[in-house]
Amino acid sequence: MKDAREKVCLLMFDEMSIDTNLFYQRQDDEIMGFQDYGTERHPVLANHANVFMLKGVYKQWKQPVVFTFSNGPIEVLQLKKLIKDIIKECFIIGLNVIATVCDQGTTNASAINMLLQETKEVFLRSNTENLYFGFLVDNHEVVPLYDVPHLLKGLRNNLINKNLHYTQNGIEKVAKWNHIEKFYQLDSSEPSLRMCYKLTDAHIYKSKMNKMKVKTCTQVFSYTIGSLMKRIAHWDIKDNHSLPAEAEHTADLILFLDELFDSLNVSRKSKPEAKRLKCALTSNSGHSKFWKEALPLITRMRYFSLQKNKFILPPTLKNLHFTLRGFLYLKNIPLTKFDFKYILTAAFNQDALENFFSYIRSHGVRNTKPDVSHFISSFKTLLANNFMSAHSPGSNCERDMSTRALDDLRSFLCGEYVAGVHPLDYSTLLVPGIPDNLHIGKTKLARCTLKYMSGSIGRILLKSKIINNCDDCKRNILFRYNSESDDDFIDARQYERGHLIRPGQCLNFLVSQSLNYLFYIIPRLGTAKNISICLENILTNKLYFQPLNCPQHDTGKKLYQIIIRCSLFWWTKSVNKIAKGIDTKFSKFLSKNPPKAYIDPIKVHDRRTFEKNKKRKN
Repeated sequence: MKDAREKVCLLMFDEMSIDTNLFYQRQDDEIMGFQDYGTERHPVLANHANVFMLKGVYKQWKQPVVFTFSNGPIEVLQLKKLIKDIIKECFIIGLNVIATVCDQGTTNASAINMLLQETKEVFLRSNTENLYFGFLVDNHEVVPLYDVPHLLKGLRNNLINKNLHYTQNGIEKVAKWNHIEKFYQLDSSEPSLRMCYKLTDAHIYKSKMNKMKVKTCTQVFSYTIGSLMKRIAHWDIKDNHSLPAEAEHTADLILFLDELFDSLNVSRKSKPEAKRLKCALTSNSGHSKFWKEALPLITRMRYFSLQKNKFILPPTLKNLHFTLRGFLYLKNIPLTKFDFKYILTAAFNQDALENFFSYIRSHGVRNTKPDVSHFISSFKTLLANNFMSAHSPGSNCERDMSTRALDDLRSFLCGEYVAGVHPLDYSTLLVPGIPDNLHIGKTKLARCTLKYMSGSIGRILLKSKIINNCDDCKRNILFRYNSESDDDFIDARQYERGHLIRPGQCLNFLVSQSLNYLFYIIPRLGTAKNISICLENILTNKLYFQPLNCPQHDTGKKLYQIIIRCSLFWWTKSVNKIAKGIDTKFSKFLSKNPPKAYIDPIKVHDRRTFEKNKKRKN
């Protein structure tokens, strides 16, 4: 980027729902699927992915830079920290972040308010006047904005159930969704002679409406609908083909919102003849004048709730007023500080991020709710391939203006340093104490199950390339100095030509003891990096595997590696079944036995979470 204007960008962030699922990533030697903020992990299953993307303002590039996983919406303090950390790293590599863009989620709004409050407190402590509109990061101002398409959808969704009172040109007016429904019914009365042929039931009726789709919202709040509704409201006829006179107020609101959206969603430099504000923002364009006139109108807007019988001020109105003030303040930064000739206001929406979510869901196969594994693989693949067309068919947003992603494929291939990526330090990992009585008091059923599992692991061990042809190793694995009980499950599952084996006493002891320890330790160390190495150290300190070795082969080491790998697979699989409500046996066990110290805390938490969500859905 030779031109400094190309480095001017904004930071977008949003979340998408994902499926809960644990899996053991053998290449990275960690269990994936937990809540993970990069610098810290927590032993709860993640069901939300949070993505941060940079987008150019002058040159239309885009780049997803960070993803994290959380259980529910991301915590406010974590989000605030991530915003500051990412912006700091952007300044270090030379990018100029001038704004943030997000939707109206409660967590997003709270994090933005905390950042603004932090900046105010800095000036209060220094007894100086705060002349900034946004918040400061390393003495650089960043202006927070809310996504305009989300604001427009919020206005529409509130209008469906409430009447909007506003003052325009000194006249008190009331807009009602009922007027829009009547207009649609009038236009549909002659199916072959329709003026607004784009309108369908999905635009008008709440039961058929897709509230997430911006297109159905903007097509209602359009100049065509507003102008026709205003004309029909003046018709002096008394039949079914007319609107009440007060429908003019609703038409005026639609015309105002259409013009407001035009001014805040400019994607072309050229000016269309019919739309005076759908052109690039310059120091001499009419955008600033219109926004200044719109601010007092929005300030006096109030919704009247018929159910509560009172006026209310939803967050959408507050955020719209805040965002419009933000645009009035922000426009001077690119135009004066960075010498922009013009600004395309559509660059300040998050359509690029919404489209990226659509690509994640449609990557490879249709997967509307991917789990952590699918999300990571899709994210990396799309990123390495420079990932994007400008639009995803069927998505809830328009074609974004972005031309390409930043070229970081070279960094992936050459292993160059990537700013902001710091390895995690797990040298101070605390290993939980292991009770001495884990193996005491096992029932006949438990002993037979452990014996069967020992036989399965023994079979895997015998098939390994290291000891496949070694008679000494086979003798050590299968050696039994007396006949034993607890072979019932092996006998029951053994076919005429079956391949199940009866493990020797030493193998059975090591596998049984190892599984007892591992199923206690794994839930308490599940979030650790290099988990198999941690587990190996614990097992080798607790148990003695050398009796299985022969002069040529380290069979004991191969055994505990297989045990750990199988245990991680079995444990994650059982947790996933409990979290999805497939395994009801654990729920019955909990109802009869109150949780004790040795019972898996993650399974207990996931079962209770599933039951809570089930009650909420019912």
